[in-house]
Amino acid sequence: MTGLLAASVALALALASASAATAAQDEADAPQDKPTATELATVEVTGSSEPVVLPTATPIDGPFGPGRSILDTPRSVTPISGDLMRMAGVSNLRDIMKLAPDTYAPTDFGAPSLPGIRGQLGEVFEDGMRQQGGNNGFGVPLSFNAVVGMDVVKGPPPVVLGTTQRVGGFVNFRLKRPNLDAAGGFVELGTGSWSRNRGQLDYSMPITPGKSAVRLSVEDHNEGSYYDYAHHRSQDVYLAYRLKPDAV
Repeated sequence: MTGLLAASVALALALASASAATAAQDEADAPQDKPTATELATVEVTGSSEPVVLPTATPIDGPFGPGRSILDTPRSVTPISGDLMRMAGVSNLRDIMKLAPDTYAPTDFGAPSLPGIRGQLGEVFEDGMRQQGGNNGFGVPLSFNAVVGMDVVKGPPPVVLGTTQRVGGFVNFRLKRPNLDAAGGFVELGTGSWSRNRGQLDYSMPITPGKSAVRLSVEDHNEGSYYDYAHHRSQDVYLAYRLKPDAV
């Protein structure tokens, strides 16, 4: 009797174990519910970028090689971009005092044609070519109609720019170049005290996109002065043609 009872208990335990194993297998084979993905809404940010006018962000082309950074140039250089010139109202040599330290432009006879840097007269270059600024800086007033930017450098010019006379420093004007890829331009009008009126039209247009382009810039000055019998009247036309022969 005791043996029969023990056998019955063992059989019941075996059946229960087999049933539990079958249930576990069924749960393992059943498809698992995957967590649902949360779809995020699309976020769009729009805006306009402001022109970068920091000297450290403006590359230097010409005096010390193409596309150099001011941080890699072992000279005291103040690069002035075209955007910075417009923002600061730089329209003649006297105005560089607003942006470049240790600079001065004499006002004798009202027509400075050479910069004063570190207490000495400096030189004027256009894309690395020396320009004659008159004796003692009393020459013909310079027009910035063709200028898109400049580099103000303290100290004597490097020998790669050729023979020079003045040691205070130099200003290298970067001339406007036609845009090979897109057409564009601007119109500027200005007026001030004592009938100081100024206007400029600048437009660039590609002839063959990516290969050739032309740029025209026209400027008119009709300015009076605080002083009697003094005025500034000039008209300047700048025309540039650019050709890239190796363009495919």
